[in-house]
Amino acid sequence: MSFTEPQVLKGDVFTDSRGTLRFNNELDLSNIKRFYLVSNEPGIIRAWQAHRYESKIFVPLKGKFKVCLVKIDNWDSPSEELKPLVYTLSAENSDSLVIPGGYANGFTSDSPSSELMVFSSASLSESKNDDYRFKPELWYNWNKKEIK
Repeated sequence: MSFTEPQVLKGDVFTDSRGTLRFNNELDLSNIKRFYLVSNEPGIIRAWQAHRYESKIFVPLKGKFKVCLVKIDNWDSPSEELKPLVYTLSAENSDSLVIPGGYANGFTSDSPSSELMVFSSASLSESKNDDYRFKPELWYNWNKKEIK
């Protein structure tokens, strides 16, 4: 999976007498090296983390998440005027968000014990050498409570 821009891959849900199946047939995990699971509570902001090269895929497993992305213009001193792309991800529809290298991401959730599966194209050591952190208040007002 090689994207240069963020992309939402549409998932779907099938329900019958046996139960419910959530799936995303558009999701290509062939370049994934690792994954981790983030449990998040409402009001907790995880922002901003960026990677020049590492790509990530966000898959909500429980709850809803507001995810904001910013394409970094200068890795030593990014502009404070960058405008975030804002996405809502919900476990109800199994959509996934592909985040290519070159972007900072931040997110928050709307319900207790929300869970977000994160797939990464980089090993842990590769990721540590490609890790950039920025202040949460940069680029977005996280005090907006609504998650659509």
